[in-house]
Amino acid sequence: MNINLYLVIIAAVIFLFPTAMAAVDSMHFFQLNSYRFDTHTKWMKENSRKYLTHAILAILMLIALVFDAGIKFKAVSLSFLLIAAIPCEKPKKAKKPLVYTPRVKRMLFTELLFAAAVLGLIAIPSFTGAEKHETYFLLALALIYAFAPMLCLVANFINKPVELSVNQYYTNDAKRILKSSPDLKIIGITGSYGKTSVKYYLTTLLKSKYNVLMTPESYNTPMGVVK
Repeated sequence: MNINLYLVIIAAVIFLFPTAMAAVDSMHFFQLNSYRFDTHTKWMKENSRKYLTHAILAILMLIALVFDAGIKFKAVSLSFLLIAAIPCEKPKKAKKPLVYTPRVKRMLFTELLFAAAVLGLIAIPSFTGAEKHETYFLLALALIYAFAPMLCLVANFINKPVELSVNQYYTNDAKRILKSSPDLKIIGITGSYGKTSVKYYLTTLLKSKYNVLMTPESYNTPMGVVK
């Protein structure tokens, strides 16, 4: 392999770190937004400043790659920008950390396969040594990094049939359990704020007279209640 190809491979290895960090961070907030496309996209618009540094670095990467310069300059420039991105992508301490549920693991795996498929299709011609193909590969690295916060939405779309099937299984199981307890009284609490607090208040009040069960912690989503 020539030196250009070595530099391209080094850039690809460095690319893994900030891109994975950005993807996992985005997955965390997607989970907090109950895996809802509309809720998450609205949250991203309202918190666009969170992605400002990420966007600036991605734009700088693309600018470096569109210059009429040699592949060495492009690969080295992209590598340095990706290294600079690593501390910027370090997730902030959250009140509720990311929970690696089976769904999250499936989505992260889908993100990995999607990115690998895109890079693989572009990488094959790169090994011919043609400089334009190596540039295309570097551009693909920069673009995947740029859109890393959106990969959770792509993975969620791809996995939708699987998730619907899994959700239906739990829903049917919950219905079966409820039918086996005809005397069970169910109280549902809705609203924008205070659902968990009201749940604890009601449990404390009612358990003085009744045998009471409540959903644990903050299991307020439909699937959380079902489970």
